[in-house]
Amino acid sequence: MLMTQDLLRYAAIAQARPGAALASDASWAFIVAGGWLMSAVGLISLSPTQGAVLWLTGAIIALMVLVAILRPPRLAPLRQALGDFRGDPRRGHLTLDALLSGATPLVNASAAGAVSTTQVVAASRGASTLFGPLNTLTTSITLAVVPELKRQDKATARRLLRMMPLVLVLGTLVWGAVLSILPDSIGTALLGETWTLAEPLLWVVTIEYVGLGLRAAAAAALRAANRTALVLKIRIGYAAGLCIAPPAAAWIWQSATAFVMAMAVCGVAVGVVAQLLASRAETQNN
Repeated sequence: MLMTQDLLRYAAIAQARPGAALASDASWAFIVAGGWLMSAVGLISLSPTQGAVLWLTGAIIALMVLVAILRPPRLAPLRQALGDFRGDPRRGHLTLDALLSGATPLVNASAAGAVSTTQVVAASRGASTLFGPLNTLTTSITLAVVPELKRQDKATARRLLRMMPLVLVLGTLVWGAVLSILPDSIGTALLGETWTLAEPLLWVVTIEYVGLGLRAAAAAALRAANRTALVLKIRIGYAAGLCIAPPAAAWIWQSATAFVMAMAVCGVAVGVVAQLLASRAETQNN
């Protein structure tokens, strides 16, 4: 259901109808936030299962909103769909990129858990969880920017490309600063006992996400220029580093700080390399 919702949301953005995606997400957020607020003030009492059901209800309604607005056509026959997929190599690049994006964090966390303590994994995952909204926002911005870059003239597209890394980096620094001054009561409410493990790592994770913001901006620019093969190569290099370096650091030092610092090094390195490659590609295009 969520895959279908994501596909329709991306279709809405690609069709220059971001209002449909906004209406869908807003309905979901309104339902979940409404239930959380009523629970917080004591009007209702939600168990974990009831909270999950509320979340699922919001997701279903959000999907229905997208379908009602977009009225998507029926799926093409499988043979035709496969033919369309093979007809454009960019689709293969984007598919592999997406698969690596989903699989890499799982391998990273599993490897760390296999060679170190559960506290290392809990601390790093807890800190990363607090950056989840920022990660979602970054993904949404880059997805929305790609079709805009294709639609705009070169001068406007160049201004967007220069602005995007600044916006993402500034947003990351502001988010990290806000998290760093959270009272312990709020942090504990968000993460439970994991907060005490995750709090010292927030500044390191902020640095990591600065690098990932640079990578996201560069990837958007390269996708807009149809350089999806280069985006995939960047993803492969980052995935390899993330699956090897942080678990190795956790194994050697048995420390959450070492694990997260290795992730930050990988994030900054991929961000800088991606920006250099995107700048070179832009120069070649011009």
